[in-house]
Amino acid sequence: MDTTLPVISQGGPLLPCEFLNGNLVTRCVNEIAKLQSADELVARGHTERRAKHYRQALDLYEKALTADPSHELGLFWAGYCLLPDREWEAVVAELYGTRWRIAVSRSIGYYLKLINLKEQDKDKTLTTISSCYVNLGVGHDFLNEKSSAEECWQKAIDLDGDAVAYANLGWLRKRMDRVDDAIDLCNKAITKDKTYASSYFYLGKIRMQRNESDLVLRCFIHYLKYVDMNDPYNKNTISFASDYIEFHSEPSQARLDEAEKRWKKKEAEMENTVKNDTTSNPGTSIESGKPHTAEDEKKLYEMFLTCWDQSVGSPSYNKMSWKEMREFFWRFGWRI
Repeated sequence: MDTTLPVISQGGPLLPCEFLNGNLVTRCVNEIAKLQSADELVARGHTERRAKHYRQALDLYEKALTADPSHELGLFWAGYCLLPDREWEAVVAELYGTRWRIAVSRSIGYYLKLINLKEQDKDKTLTTISSCYVNLGVGHDFLNEKSSAEECWQKAIDLDGDAVAYANLGWLRKRMDRVDDAIDLCNKAITKDKTYASSYFYLGKIRMQRNESDLVLRCFIHYLKYVDMNDPYNKNTISFASDYIEFHSEPSQARLDEAEKRWKKKEAEMENTVKNDTTSNPGTSIESGKPHTAEDEKKLYEMFLTCWDQSVGSPSYNKMSWKEMREFFWRFGWRI
């Protein structure tokens, strides 16, 4: 009977002499148990991570690394959970308090170790070296080590043209005031993967710097098309893009007509109030197209907010677009 077993990590091949009465010696039993527990812990970590329980996931991944320090997926995802992303603030606050640099440094350490292992062992193919460089760059960037971040993302691009690396490098170039490079890199990210939402958001923010509102609108519309709406990490960017689109959208003539009716009604009420109030100061009523004081302008906006809120059934004028606001005032000879 063939009693030879497959190679076990760090233990070498098991030889027939290592069997005692059909049982493995204690060393081999412990070695197999370690490997099995590491895989199981990583699997459980995946379950927690997919449920967005990042603190619990990190704990499981690091337990797996205690059992097998060279576990490929354990290293990758433990590093991921320590990056400035997702529910990162809660994870770091629980582990390190204000010493967040420790967490990011640990993430960098995991990725450096994994890259070294992958370069030595080509059989480690569950993750790509480029994805390791992408996340390594995020860590360096958060520590304000921009040259190291740039180097990591460029390596990821050179390896397989990773879309995330293109987008991240583009955003970094924008912060370095290299706007043309930033736009080019974000466009390359979109070409590589048109469904990667962050590329559109970065590109939209960059074009805002150039006041290219039409192009910004297109970018943010695409961003909202592809972004994960259920991920709490995207809450602020989704809100920003949505507000920009709403504020810069084309006027709704029906809403403007309704608001105009309410405005004229309100203006008539104010004129009657002035006529019947002998204590009122002359010249305080708002007249279209005539010079106005700061007090007149304040009164105008108060009227506008009241009429518009009633018209659209909204508690906030932020629900209208800038073009609607402008056209609304133009109807009365006001220029804003």
